[in-house]
Amino acid sequence: MTYQPPSIANALEAARKTSPKTTTGTKPKILLIDDEERVLNALQLVFRGHYEVFTATEGSKALEILRAQHIHVVITDQRMPAMTGVEFLRHAREISPNTVRILLTGFSDLSAIIDSVNEGEVFRFLNKPWGNRELLSVIGEAGEVALALERGATPGKAASRPAKDTSGGLRTVLVRTASPELFQQIKAALPASVRLLHAKDIKSTLDVLASEPVAVLTAHWDERCIGNPEEILLFRLLKREQPALLSILLMESADSEEVITLINRARIYRYLPMPSKPARIAFFIESALSQYKRQSDHPELLVQQKVVIPQEESLPESLVARVRSIGKLLQE
Repeated sequence: MTYQPPSIANALEAARKTSPKTTTGTKPKILLIDDEERVLNALQLVFRGHYEVFTATEGSKALEILRAQHIHVVITDQRMPAMTGVEFLRHAREISPNTVRILLTGFSDLSAIIDSVNEGEVFRFLNKPWGNRELLSVIGEAGEVALALERGATPGKAASRPAKDTSGGLRTVLVRTASPELFQQIKAALPASVRLLHAKDIKSTLDVLASEPVAVLTAHWDERCIGNPEEILLFRLLKREQPALLSILLMESADSEEVITLINRARIYRYLPMPSKPARIAFFIESALSQYKRQSDHPELLVQQKVVIPQEESLPESLVARVRSIGKLLQE
């Protein structure tokens, strides 16, 4: 990890504007992991005024700190000896599930990016080089999420509770694929308790979502979807208006930058490269249904699913209006 702070003074000024506020006066605790001491020293200068900072140069030491301290946010580099960032995040998730996890890397390693979601459940993915303001802004947001989880409530607004069916949890899954064969394979791999719906494209997906509550959207991204900005926008809007909905992407191919965008801006729950066995797809769907149930039982968890689309970003009004109407369905 290489880090050249352009201006410590500017970074500290940005920190004053982005640090999460606490009601107790205590500072959030953040843990920084990188195998270069000079990087950790520089980052400590940036963060120490507003956070209680812990550092480690290797994953094993960082895990010791995580076991001994209540860490709110952890930021780790990916490329490290002995233990990669993804491996560390996988262990961190087990040790301290409410610690918000951020991964840094300067390499477009698609496998590591996908594993960071599937195994480490990262909150954000930061690619190098990054600016101090961007880093502080993301950590400030992560700190707010961690403190909200600690308080057991979303800051400023109670999370809306997803609808449930009579079985005690919504188990309706929408599979979007142009392949009837794939849909049937997934259906055969899932238990009868899962209600499976089918859509072929964006329009039919919105039609289904507008007609009834859905817990999990499993979307098969073929060559027509990759690189299509409308596809990414759809997932961003759905997550903004319906944060309880969990999405799984079955990807024929992918660009690392596109996946990073979906991680950071659409909070995709899981990624699965295709072709994959129907049993593995079913496993991911069952995992998402379990997470949906946890969110239903503990609405404060939805704070991790929140996404914000900047007001200055130009969006097609027709799509926004359609998705917004869908978002109201689960609140009725």
